[in-house]
Amino acid sequence: MILHHIGRGFKIDIHGGKASNNISNTGYSASLINGPIALADASGFPRRPHVYDYIFTSDSLNGNIPLQWTTPKGSYYGDSCNYLEVNALEQQSFKVEMQSAGPLSCTPLVAHTILTQGQCKAEMHILKSTNSVLIAEARSRVGLIKSIQWSVNDQNVGTGLTLSYDVLGFSPGYRLKARIVFESGCTETIEKVILAGSPQCDINLNYQKLPRRDHNPHNLGTVSVSYFDSNGKEYNSYYAYNTGHFSIEAIANYNESMSSGTTVTNNHKRYSFSGDLVLKSSDGSSVQLDNIFGIFAVEHPD
Repeated sequence: MILHHIGRGFKIDIHGGKASNNISNTGYSASLINGPIALADASGFPRRPHVYDYIFTSDSLNGNIPLQWTTPKGSYYGDSCNYLEVNALEQQSFKVEMQSAGPLSCTPLVAHTILTQGQCKAEMHILKSTNSVLIAEARSRVGLIKSIQWSVNDQNVGTGLTLSYDVLGFSPGYRLKARIVFESGCTETIEKVILAGSPQCDINLNYQKLPRRDHNPHNLGTVSVSYFDSNGKEYNSYYAYNTGHFSIEAIANYNESMSSGTTVTNNHKRYSFSGDLVLKSSDGSSVQLDNIFGIFAVEHPD
């Protein structure tokens, strides 16, 4: 279907939910469901909408420190940890902990509370840790930091990128926490259990957030979106490892005008859609479409 607007146009290709030699058995209604729909991908691995895999690793320079990881799915031992198939619509945030042991570690625990729909990431560095003085600093990995609230054992102790605090009143093994707010509105909370020792034994965790992709060589149950500029040049969402999302926001029966003489059935449907897409043309140029929305209607003998 093509939606025209001021010399420009959109085309939405609907890929059926079944592989069939008989096109009449390949229904559009199985693909056009209410909610997010995967974009067809030339790689044969379309991304599952709003589902991510997280890969956690340690920033420790000393590989002799044993590590134990804890996620909502359980505990694991090793240099890295995977937390897979996280649905950002169902799970708004989660906590991951990395525990270290042995004489080479003076930071026995690091924990991050991560906002799944955010695009921000930070780290906490212990610059000085004695029985009386703690100096710590928060640094951004992704995004611009707006504000930070520091606490020790859940007592607010300061704000700003750097904390310098007298910890004489706290026994070793106290918990330092930084709640970090980014300019985008995204938040991340980092916690560390602190012992007295050299900053050289401070450790951090890092992670990758990757779109979850499933093997679907026929791109069943997906859609492709094209945009035509005023010169007729086409930009398409169908390329390998594409970027963006597409969602059906509402579905309703479509009522033909009385003058059309067409009998209205449940197979006349009106769909409202929205999306954020990066489309590419055959020459490699691209166009970014933010917050698109529209309505189209379908009649099909399902």
